[in-house]
Amino acid sequence: MAKLAGMKKEEAVGMRCSDMFKADFCGTEECSLVRVLKEKKTFHRETVRTRPDGKKIFCLEVVTPLKDANGDVIGVIEDFRDISELKEMEEKLQESEEKFRIITSSAYDAIIMMDDNGNVSYWNKAAERMFGYKAEEVLGKHLHYLIAPKILHEAYRRGFEKFKNTGKGVAVGKTIELTALKKNGIEFPVELSLSSVKIKGNGMR
Repeated sequence: MAKLAGMKKEEAVGMRCSDMFKADFCGTEECSLVRVLKEKKTFHRETVRTRPDGKKIFCLEVVTPLKDANGDVIGVIEDFRDISELKEMEEKLQESEEKFRIITSSAYDAIIMMDDNGNVSYWNKAAERMFGYKAEEVLGKHLHYLIAPKILHEAYRRGFEKFKNTGKGVAVGKTIELTALKKNGIEFPVELSLSSVKIKGNGMR
């Protein structure tokens, strides 16, 4: 705890928590001590704590009351885990996802992603214009049965299992011309560029 607060243990002993490792809610009804005395039960939350040197740390805080034989709270154990790196990774991931969303939403080409079961997991604005389906209409639904003419369904079924297992297929890594199907049933020609990625061992996508 002293290391997390950026001081020596000898300095920390005897200090008030709010002086050593303070948060915005210190001294309010949301103070850990106040909450435990009131609720008399363990709780956990994510907090931002400020060390005496001014450095802010994201913490996972678990607060547990110590009770006597009568059930009265006579002390508090606070457990802090530094999750600053995790929060930084989350922020970078959110930033990356936002950049991806901005780029793909403004693209002129239809950009579609499907999971390893063939279900739509991403559908950009250009795909909405091209095929006539809003994203909320297609997410989670089988891509090929939505936009491929029925005559191509059997060929798809034969090839998709191989693609799931190996990431290889006649269209992977190539640009080919196909016939696609709009929501209103009209067929039209398209150019398809297909790539695959393996995510956390959950098969090819």
